[in-house]
Amino acid sequence: KRMFRGVVPLVLVLRNMRLCLTHGWEAKLATFPYLHLLGSSQVTVRSLAISVHLSLSFSQGVVFHAVEVGLPDLDVQLGCTSSFSQVVLSALLRIFQASLQDQLQKQMQRMMLQMLRQESGKWNESIWRRLQSVVPERLISRGFDWVRANIPPEGLPI
Repeated sequence: KRMFRGVVPLVLVLRNMRLCLTHGWEAKLATFPYLHLLGSSQVTVRSLAISVHLSLSFSQGVVFHAVEVGLPDLDVQLGCTSSFSQVVLSALLRIFQASLQDQLQKQMQRMMLQMLRQESGKWNESIWRRLQSVVPERLISRGFDWVRANIPPEGLPI
């Protein structure tokens, strides 16, 4: 990548994140065979890795370029009211697990990038614009140069 003076490219990497969602659900088929299923589910996402690509510059502030989400490791526990429902839904879940993981990955990437861009726009308009009016550009550029010189591209372990 070409690097312009005063622009600091950054990557924020989040690893080994875990997320657990619990919810109740109900499904009805309006046509034959008129199934009515209800129960609960617990979805646990393990080993989630997210990389956020952004840059920081005096003229633009924070700019988010991309979000990469690794394929999530899913564990789905179903709690159905009937044994029949449990068997049918467990079988369907096994069939669609890969598709579910893929859709979850894509949706998280899209939604996170959209949210980060909206929030950075607000931050740039309020905080960054005030900072620009008080701190000289050359001082901020020196700070950017220090970051580039002292923090390796792979980041710092935390």
